This record gives sequence, C-alpha cells and structure tokens, in this order.
Amino acid sequence: MPTNICDFWTLHQMSINHKYVNALLEIANSSSAANSAKKIWRKELEKYRSSTIFGPKSDTASGNRLLRVNLEVMLEAAESIFGPAEMGSELYTTPGYHNEVPNSGIKTTLESPPRLMLIINQDAVTWEDAFYEIAHEVIHLLSPVIAEGGKPPVATLDEGVAVYFAEYVYEKYISSYTGSHPSLSPRGLGPNHRAYANAYALARKLNFEELRRIRDEFSGFPYATDPYRLLSLSAGKLNIEEARSLSAIFEYKRA
Repeated sequence: MPTNICDFWTLHQMSINHKYVNALLEIANSSSAANSAKKIWRKELEKYRSSTIFGPKSDTASGNRLLRVNLEVMLEAAESIFGPAEMGSELYTTPGYHNEVPNSGIKTTLESPPRLMLIINQDAVTWEDAFYEIAHEVIHLLSPVIAEGGKPPVATLDEGVAVYFAEYVYEKYISSYTGSHPSLSPRGLGPNHRAYANAYALARKLNFEELRRIRDEFSGFPYATDPYRLLSLSAGKLNIEEARSLSAIFEYKRA
C-alpha cells in the first residue's frame, strides 16, 4: 500500500501508462497489418503493460521504443483508411522532440540520403498528448510535402484531414479512459489555431471513404487544389465556397 505522495504519484503514472499501452494494443490487434508485424508490436507493448515509463519527453530507451511503436501502429491505421503512404524517402521510425522545432511537423534528417522524421510538439508532455500529435502527423506522412525553413504549400484539406483523423482516433482510444478531449486540439487553442479548426470543420463533412476517393483522385490530400474536382467528389456534401476553402493553400500562422 502506498505510504507517501511519491508512491501515489508512481501508481498514478503506472495506471496512465497501462491504459495508454492498452490503447496501442487495441489499435495493433485491430489493424490489417501482416501477422508478423502485429506479433512484433504485441511483444513490444506487452513489456510495458506493468511497468512505469516516464513521459514521452524523457528520451529514454524504453520511452523512445514506445514512441516508435505508436508511430508504426498509427501509420498503419491511417493507411488502412486512406490508402498506402507514398513517402518517396525512408522514414526514421522513432519520432522525437527537437529544442529548435517547437511545433509538430515532418522534417528531413541530415543524413545522406536524408530520411523523413516526425517531430513532436514541445507542449506534448503526456503520452496522450504525444498520441494526438503523432496521429495528426501520420496523415502528412501519407504524401509528405517538405519545405525546410518554412511551411509546406499544401491544400487546406490536408490539415483538415490531419485534425479529423487525430480527433477520431483520440476519441475512440484515449477519451474512453481519460474522459476528456485532447488538450492540444486546435478547437480549443485560440485564434492562432483557428485555421486548423476551420479546416477540420469542413473536412469532417466528408466520411473517410469519400476522403480516400479524393486522395486517390488527386494523388494526395496536399494536391487537392482544384475546387471543382473536389466539389464533384464530395457527394453533394460541400458547396462551391466550401470546396474553394478546402482546396486553397493552407495559411499557417505562427503559434
């Protein structure tokens, strides 16, 4: 039985990690990945079900492995809904934090040839925060558009679907045990994130099957820049102004 505040805190961390790992196991078990991949994920995750792992920013070997598995199962989940990723470059499979990159995004490593790397928002201090940010960024990994030193010129639809997917998987797997919405959702982060919230509101007018057809038609969400083609693929759920908004180049604002 715990005897002091530190013991209670350790048990709290343990229960949170246990539920988080269970969420990843549920995604892995329900995935359409090859049985060999699912077996590896299950073996890796089972090791963490009864252990305490410090937060995702701790940069420990076990924490980094858990981030890697999170990315792998989340990317597979996104591919099963929207189709295979077309990265064009190898993926560095362990996402991480970078002191000089405060926001989440897809960057390239300094290797030759460079690899793609998922950077996590510095504000993602809990495993649930990291889950949400990784879920958002895997949509960008489906058809990466890299603009080093700046923001990529992508259709607003790309960011809308990224928020849509992140909100969907968070509500399905994380909110079920936290009882709360994602703390980093752009819906509650103020005016600097309003563009994301607006993109999400329009993207969610379409179901995932319709969005997959749109991705196939444009060869990627970032390239859905023709409002009339987008309108024709929307099954009557968008009007022309909404199609123009989603097909416009997304306007990033400094947070």
